[in-house]
Amino acid sequence: MNPLSEIDCPACQHKEFDQIDSVDARALAKGYRLPHLGIDISKFLPSDLDCIDLLECRACGLRWYWPMIPGDARFYAQLQRIELYYQTDKPEHTYAAAQVTEGQTVLEVGCGAGAFAARLPASVIYRGLEFNDAAVHSALALGLDVVHQSVEQEAATRPANFDVVCHFQVLEHVPDVVGFMKACVTALRPGGKLIVTVPAEDSFLRIAGAAWLNMPPHHVTRWTDRALTNLLASLGVETQSVWHEPVAPFHAEWYSAVLAAHAVRRMLGGRLSLASGGLAAALAHRAGRVPALRRWLVARGESAFPFSGRGHSVCVIGRRLPA
Repeated sequence: MNPLSEIDCPACQHKEFDQIDSVDARALAKGYRLPHLGIDISKFLPSDLDCIDLLECRACGLRWYWPMIPGDARFYAQLQRIELYYQTDKPEHTYAAAQVTEGQTVLEVGCGAGAFAARLPASVIYRGLEFNDAAVHSALALGLDVVHQSVEQEAATRPANFDVVCHFQVLEHVPDVVGFMKACVTALRPGGKLIVTVPAEDSFLRIAGAAWLNMPPHHVTRWTDRALTNLLASLGVETQSVWHEPVAPFHAEWYSAVLAAHAVRRMLGGRLSLASGGLAAALAHRAGRVPALRRWLVARGESAFPFSGRGHSVCVIGRRLPA
């Protein structure tokens, strides 16, 4: 493994970054073994690995984990067992579908079983790329044009072919950020729309302790709005809009717990640890037994946090500029 001094930013290759947190490897493995996940990630963690660092690029704002340890096909097959992991009713689908007009050609990368396709006008010519064979079979059964293929392969054979290229909750899993995104842009015709949705680092996720699924081997990057727009600009894509979803009803309890813990942490003067709920979270949980105190803590946390009210995901719409 390269020392920190030899690492480049995965998005812009800048060499100056800050180490903003560290995740204990044993705590990470223990977190993934908790009953609501039940996944053994020990094979992904070298025996001599003590911790995984969270770094932030000073140039573009990307946050990424080092070492980058992505999951494999078996890991994602295990995740499919978790309720709500593959959601079919995503707010970002509604927002993104409104960007697509009649008769356009649409490429979705990492399309799953094709839930987004169902939101599109019937005249749209849709094509999906997906690595999960079960999802491919489900999509084909619905009559969708979905293939087991990478976007790099698609772009090589069909450059500048699509009016819209989109992916939802995919980029944060990809170690080769630039290669993946270059292929997406290559597949897009000049003037076409690029739609990218990721977990929002400029949201309550930034201060959510023990959020194991926002860490390796699941997520290897964490995207601020600045990092996303900088990446698009570097690839010749002009950002047209940045949309943050509100807090989803099924995330409301989590959101409240995170903001309450944030309030307690500020009162204690403590430092956020991504790998542990810590004393602040424990105290906030105990305070939650008193509804009035819980509401006070949540309100105090919201007033102290610049991204209050923002939900899990951010969707960026860009336009490929003419060459």
